[in-house]
Amino acid sequence: MRQHDPFLKRLYKAGARDAVALFFPDLAAHIDWDKIEWIDKEVPIEGAGADTRSVVADLLGLTRDVEGKYLEVLIHPEIQMQRERDMDWRVLQYNTGMVLQRRSADTRVITFVFYHCGGAGGIRKQRYVQEFYGETLLEVGYWSVGLGDLKAEEYAETDNPMAWALASWMRKPRKGRVQLRLRLLERILRFVREPGYRRLLLDTVRTYFALNAAQKAEEERMLQSSRYGEVREMFKTEFERLEEEAERRGRERALTEFGRLEEEAERRGRERALTEFGRLEEEAERRGRERALTEFGRLEEEVERRARVHDKQDVLLQLMGEKFGSVPEWASARVRGLRDAQALDRLLRKLIHADDLAAMGLQ
Repeated sequence: MRQHDPFLKRLYKAGARDAVALFFPDLAAHIDWDKIEWIDKEVPIEGAGADTRSVVADLLGLTRDVEGKYLEVLIHPEIQMQRERDMDWRVLQYNTGMVLQRRSADTRVITFVFYHCGGAGGIRKQRYVQEFYGETLLEVGYWSVGLGDLKAEEYAETDNPMAWALASWMRKPRKGRVQLRLRLLERILRFVREPGYRRLLLDTVRTYFALNAAQKAEEERMLQSSRYGEVREMFKTEFERLEEEAERRGRERALTEFGRLEEEAERRGRERALTEFGRLEEEAERRGRERALTEFGRLEEEVERRARVHDKQDVLLQLMGEKFGSVPEWASARVRGLRDAQALDRLLRKLIHADDLAAMGLQ
């Protein structure tokens, strides 16, 4: 599996409606997006012995058409980082295989191929025909988009959030790349309200809209200027939301752990629990009530501190995985080895502009 697959699948799952409406608005208008349910489906291709294999979809959404003309509609966004010569054949295999699996002549499979590269011909309706001496035997139609053949500046001016993210793979001008990237980030921060979707779009632009060292320095200077002061504050607010989410998860995890310990005590028996409680009471009396209360308070603070640190480690590793595709074991061990919450906060800030682990200071 390609290292970009997990992140791009989440992006297209969240933004499928916007992506299809952006390039194929007439088709998108017939699809009931509110009822879509994402499912995992593979089509087995029977062969001889070891040749048996499966064609697996990147994503598959089950829904209906808004007019109710068909029993079910399967939306199949296929994500490609490069052109593939056998795409026609793959689409024919998958689409016909899915219709046979669903066992209904009223099933429709609609495939959209999103090429994250150039040379795919821009926005196209594709048609693949198997014929015999001029007679059509099998035919399949699908739609494709070659993002690398489109102009990023034009799509940056649309009101479609997926256009702002997918512009990262489109053709960009030689001059004004930094301004274009900041404009995309600003539009996402200003107009996308749903937090999860907004974070995916932001991560897409920050990760895939590449800048060289000089352009990164220019972006830093521009973010410090009054022109982009509001964008800088919105970035700061977004980062604070991440920190708040980490603290919330830490509290929930601590409460869950406390409940687990309570259940474990009951499982081992009330008698053992009472014995341990009695021993603790005697120890508390021996050391004095004041010292026991102080110790209890220290333990409470330690539990809360460890929960916050552990959750920040989780958030940092998750964001590193989404940005870099995968996190090596040594890097994960380095992050897990950090016990200082402030050190983890510094790494989270470095991650926003880092191109690799070395830029985060982990190597």
